[in-house]
Amino acid sequence: MASSSTGPSDMSTAILIRVDQSGKGDFTKIQDAIDSVPTNNSELVFIWVKPGTYREKIVVPADKPFITLNGNQASTTVITWNDGGDVLSDSPTVEISASDFVGHYLTFQNTYGKGGKGVALRVTGDRVAFYGCSIRSYQDTLLDDAGRHYYKNCYIEGATDFIFGNAASLFERCHLHSISGGNGAITAQKREFPSENTGFVFLGCKITGNGGALLGRPWGSYSRVVFALSYMSSVVQSEGWNDWEDPNKQSSVYYGEYNCYGPGANREKRVKWSHSLSNEEASPFLNKSMIGGRGWLRPAPTRHGLKQYRNGWADGPAYITQCPVQTGHSYTYDFNVTGQRGTLWWHAHIFWLRATVYGAIVIMPKQGTPYPFPQPDSEFNLILGEWWNDDVEEVVKQGNKQGLPPKMSDAHTINGKPGPLFPCSEKYTYAVEVEQGKTYLLRIINSALNDELFFAIAGHNMTVVEIDAVYTKPFTTEAILIAPGQTTNVLVRANKVPGRYFMAARSFMDAPISIDNKTATAILQYKGIPNTVVPSLPQLPALNDTAFALSYNSKLRSLNSLKFPANVPLKVDRQLFYTIGLGINPCPTCQNGTQLTASLNNITFVMPQIGLLQAHYFNQKGVFTTDFPDRPPKPFNYTGAPLTANLQTSQSTRPRLSKIAFNSTVELILQDTNLLSVESHPFHLHGYNFFVVGTGVGNFDPKKHPAKFNLVDPPERNTIGVPTGGWTAIRFRADNPGVWFMHCHLELHTSWGLKTAFVVEDGPGPDHSILPPPKDLPPC
Repeated sequence: MASSSTGPSDMSTAILIRVDQSGKGDFTKIQDAIDSVPTNNSELVFIWVKPGTYREKIVVPADKPFITLNGNQASTTVITWNDGGDVLSDSPTVEISASDFVGHYLTFQNTYGKGGKGVALRVTGDRVAFYGCSIRSYQDTLLDDAGRHYYKNCYIEGATDFIFGNAASLFERCHLHSISGGNGAITAQKREFPSENTGFVFLGCKITGNGGALLGRPWGSYSRVVFALSYMSSVVQSEGWNDWEDPNKQSSVYYGEYNCYGPGANREKRVKWSHSLSNEEASPFLNKSMIGGRGWLRPAPTRHGLKQYRNGWADGPAYITQCPVQTGHSYTYDFNVTGQRGTLWWHAHIFWLRATVYGAIVIMPKQGTPYPFPQPDSEFNLILGEWWNDDVEEVVKQGNKQGLPPKMSDAHTINGKPGPLFPCSEKYTYAVEVEQGKTYLLRIINSALNDELFFAIAGHNMTVVEIDAVYTKPFTTEAILIAPGQTTNVLVRANKVPGRYFMAARSFMDAPISIDNKTATAILQYKGIPNTVVPSLPQLPALNDTAFALSYNSKLRSLNSLKFPANVPLKVDRQLFYTIGLGINPCPTCQNGTQLTASLNNITFVMPQIGLLQAHYFNQKGVFTTDFPDRPPKPFNYTGAPLTANLQTSQSTRPRLSKIAFNSTVELILQDTNLLSVESHPFHLHGYNFFVVGTGVGNFDPKKHPAKFNLVDPPERNTIGVPTGGWTAIRFRADNPGVWFMHCHLELHTSWGLKTAFVVEDGPGPDHSILPPPKDLPPC
């Protein structure tokens, strides 16, 4: 199977080049390592620089993108030169002209000193990031010349205009140190036209030094610099800013400060033409939108189904509980799984990267604690997925451009392989070897983006013993149904005639909608059977077998034993009723002038630019509202004849969330609707498990249906499918404070806005409040 992209074809691997002055690497000089990268490079190249002082001028040319230059730590990996003069392009110690460059833990130094301009680092490439670097000179230290750049945890030292140029750059948690001794300037930004989307933003930074220094002066007539949430020592002069002896620039420059602190942050004597920013004015500068950060971010993974108690910072959904991990950077997820066990999974949670970025999480019972079912002889993980023969990001972009659904997948997979029913270059099929008479636990995960799947094994029954990391009352079945985001553990007894048997997965769809209906296969192979034996195929339910789907789901029950009770909330404090709809909204930029959208209670979710949990924790105003309606604005016959008029959904400028009181019990009815078409919708709630107390076909009847709810042993899940043209009722206790995402697990519908979030308030005492964010939380 092929993959195409405008960037590296595989973001998970890189070519490694080692630089070591002792001669134990591939090169002894950094420039030689860079020169070895092919012209018009299209692969990720990781150049590992061993500790040492490298006395050389370095250029990364524009035709060598996708290079990462990595040291061990800035204090021990130093690139230095001594050059200066008025021609700025001649003096840089290091010049980065390539795009998609990343620098880690390096010192860039120019020792030219007070003799004149001596640039340590010049950056003209686009999408360039530096982490934990030290940039040192005297005058004109960092020529941040052009492109979009990100600096995090960097130390930048200089005396006069030591951060200058006309890039669009965000400096996150950087340390700026002035050595001017007096009358220096930290920035000289060169934006020359109001139409240019350039400028410097310093977020959560620290300013120290000796003497006095201005925050900035205008190299360009429309110079733009903002300091936000930053510490300013007394080195910052009281007037703060200077017009560089050109009063005309006072009306055209944009110099702003927002919630800065320290002795140098006092604005009483600031120049009158600088700005003290309000929350709303500062909002565009508190995230990466100005540098287009979403376009060059690595996905933030979600641990699907793990309950991050009080710790949504480790949950993962992009712009909900955290922001994406930056390209070339890392983030350590620190969370506690006490009291949890079973099969769960992790996956990327930004755009459609979940298509290939995922894996299993298996939490074993405590040592010495047996399963509440026969002990298996061995275990296997089976991850069901989808595959596109194209870059999935481009597939989505094309669909959005047309205002239509992206094209369906080209194959289904089992552990990354489609099996021999597909004509592709991958000749191997995933296989598990079993021995006659033994019992095996299969941990099955549906990581597909858009398809509910049937799964079966030729000639073998399965006993379902766990769903979504919760033990169930065991029952035997010839096939299972598993929705995207769900996990199912089954026991399989190898008690058939030794041979080779196909395990197969294929879609379930009982609505008039086109899907990928091709069958993926893997092999259950008895020990000693040669590979020349042709496997037999299982009899999967029909593509639209609604009867099997309803019957299978009705058999799922919590174990509800003394050791594993089902603590179903019997009293309900808050009742919610959410309708699931598809609509058509105007779209001037789409080829057809319209765009398919999705909604809950007729509201299409609007993605924020700041993480919602971050905004809630720090009480940042204007990011979201808490007025999401408990019920749809206008009742109608939800599953009657298709409604083809007035299908537009409501879109606000900010996300609308629902506020839930701590420790309250919530009952939520999810109702499918026949807007355009009925369809099954698997919903996932982050931070919680819930009990599925009822489900049915047609419209939910609040007078008749609750009397039939199962309040004794309903299945406990984190993802539930709302049946086509039907409803599902769930209950949970809101005992996990934070902001928690609830969304359809069909990635297509999630990207159309079929999602919302709950703001669960803090409870009494410190043990019931949100934990503080980690120090290395990915910034927005």
